[in-house]
Amino acid sequence: MEKILLYLIIFLAVFLILNRYLRWWAKSAFVVFYTIVIYYFQKGYTKLNNDYEAYRSENGYNHNDAADVAMQENFWDMQTEHVAAYQGFLLIPALSLLIYSYYKWLQKAPSRTRRILIGTSIIPVSILYLFISLQVAMLGYQP
Repeated sequence: MEKILLYLIIFLAVFLILNRYLRWWAKSAFVVFYTIVIYYFQKGYTKLNNDYEAYRSENGYNHNDAADVAMQENFWDMQTEHVAAYQGFLLIPALSLLIYSYYKWLQKAPSRTRRILIGTSIIPVSILYLFISLQVAMLGYQP
């Protein structure tokens, strides 16, 4: 499994465990949804990489050969399309969970000091979410 997917799983698991405002069935729905999406994403991503490595092990790679260059460009295009197809499924539900959680936390905060602390915690969580989003997008990067 790509390490960034593991980080995404840990990030979401912490939020689901700490979230008191989601009911058990909503948490279960998130778990089932992400299990299915990550399984199919990883299955397709691994297949693409295995096919590419099989081609390279059979034929080698010569940067002067037009067929090898075309195969590599085709692989990069397919990998980019695959990541782009799953990127919204991986990131948008996580963003909606974060927005909902922070809305509820701010709404239910008993004191102004707590609201300020919760509001301040949005910054590192947003930076972490942005980092994970960029890393997921980089899975489909082509040089």
